[in-house]
Amino acid sequence: MNIDELAFFENRPNELEMYETLLYRLSGLGCEYSIRVQKTQISLSNRYMFACVSFARVKKKAELPPNYLVVTFGLNYAKGSGRIAVCTEAARNRWTHHVVIDSVSDIDEELLRWLQEPVNSAIENKTETLPYRRCLSGSNWFFCQIKADSGL
Repeated sequence: MNIDELAFFENRPNELEMYETLLYRLSGLGCEYSIRVQKTQISLSNRYMFACVSFARVKKKAELPPNYLVVTFGLNYAKGSGRIAVCTEAARNRWTHHVVIDSVSDIDEELLRWLQEPVNSAIENKTETLPYRRCLSGSNWFFCQIKADSGL
């Protein structure tokens, strides 16, 4: 864990424990990734970003637990589950899923399988998968695809 990660979780020891557990469980899958700490999220990437962790309010404040993390991942289809707080089609065939985690026990086999899907997709489709970045449209953030010839 680096100093930027610790600073991200400053005064949030419960969320830090959940984050450490998530990283530990991901490493148990043999998943290699890099970490990029930003102001509002921590991105997990192999060749492309496959997940991020944040404190985003994906539900009304009253519906969120006092200590929580949001794990976000993208798939080419909408995953149906009551655990998914929000699922939106950010682009054609690109669905963004937000899962609220409020305890270490929420980082279970089901969540890890969901996170493994975008990892496997990036590995299997190296030449077809284009990177995504966060884009702002009005007041909403979403993931947009960077075109190969865009120079970005």
